[in-house]
Amino acid sequence: MKIKLLIPATNIPKELFDEIEDFLREYLPDDCQVLFDSLRYGFPSVENELSGMVNGAQAVVQLHGEEEEIEGVFIDCFDDPGVYQCREMLNIPVVGAYGAAVSAALQCGERIGIITTDEEGILNEEKKAREGGFADRIVSVKALDASVSEIITNREKVLCALTDLCCRMVRENRVSCICLGCTAMFSVYEELLGRLRERQIQVSVIEPTVNGMLTLQNLIRMGVNTHIPGNVDFSGLNWIQR
Repeated sequence: MKIKLLIPATNIPKELFDEIEDFLREYLPDDCQVLFDSLRYGFPSVENELSGMVNGAQAVVQLHGEEEEIEGVFIDCFDDPGVYQCREMLNIPVVGAYGAAVSAALQCGERIGIITTDEEGILNEEKKAREGGFADRIVSVKALDASVSEIITNREKVLCALTDLCCRMVRENRVSCICLGCTAMFSVYEELLGRLRERQIQVSVIEPTVNGMLTLQNLIRMGVNTHIPGNVDFSGLNWIQR
C-alpha cells in the first residue's frame, strides 16, 4: 500500500516529516509505504479561510496526475483544504484530517469538544460544524492561543495548556470526546494522554493525523473510493504561481 501524506503548507523541514513518520510507525502496518510531501507554493501554514483557499488550490495542482503512483492521499491539515476538490479530480481515496476526526468523534461521544489554535479559529470551527450539519453535537470549541509553528517549538507550554483545556471541557461542558484541532498537536498527543490519566480525566481524544491515516488505510483495504463523479478538464487552466 502506497499513501501520500501532504501537508498543505510551504517550507516544511525534513525533521518534521521524520518526526511524523516516527509517530505513525506504531500505528501503521509494515506494508504501508508513506510518501511525505508539502507545497512548493502557498502560505507557510493554514491559519484562516484565505490561506486555506490558496493552499487548497495549490494542493490540487500539485497532486494532479499522481493517482497512477499512489493508492490514496491524506491531506494533513484540520481545515481539509482542497480535499473536496481533490476528490473531484482523483479516482482514489482522499481523506482530510477534519472530516475523518469529526466522523470518529461522532461515534465516540454525544457531546464533542474541539481545541483549535487561536481565538480566530473558534469562528472557523463553528462555521465548519454548521456546514457539516453537526453543530448541535459540538458543544465546546476552545482556543489554545498558539500558532501552528508555536505548537511545534514550545511544546511544554502547549502541553500544559492542552491538558487544562481538556479538563475544563470535561468538567464544564460534559464532553466525552475531544478532537485536537490542529495536526501539529500530534507532537504532544501521547504525553497529553498521560497527563490526563494522572488527573483521572476520562475522555476520548482524537488525534487527527493518525486517525486520518488509519481511516484512509481502511478505505483502501475495503476497495471503496471517495471520487466525486464528473469531468475535470485542466487543459484550459491558466495558473499563476507567485
